[in-house]
Amino acid sequence: MTDIFDVPCIEYKPIFKSDDLKEIELKVSYEDGTSKKVKCLRFSGKGGIEELLYIAEYYEKIASDLNILDEEKFEYFKSVLDHGPRAKWMSLDPATNFLQDADGFKDCLSEYFSQNTMPSMHPHIG
Repeated sequence: MTDIFDVPCIEYKPIFKSDDLKEIELKVSYEDGTSKKVKCLRFSGKGGIEELLYIAEYYEKIASDLNILDEEKFEYFKSVLDHGPRAKWMSLDPATNFLQDADGFKDCLSEYFSQNTMPSMHPHIG
């Protein structure tokens, strides 16, 4: 006999599969004139918040491995976003609206998450 606590009350069906993500080549340039290229996953928006969280975590790991400066994370992050998600990222105006440090990047990501996962509070005119 199955215990009631062994069965989830809400069935979870993920729409996101990391194997389906496209890769891009991210090129990082350094002040000494050298550069590195690395393959990075791209956020399409099709996998919802799960995809976004996965890409953000993946990007943070790559940024750390490549020694990307905190103030440069904003600019490089837009490279891992498809056109639609990139336009929404740029609408936040990260360069002016957020401190250009690790906390500012986290704040900007948090704002990006909330704007792209919360239903709009504004009535649609149409």
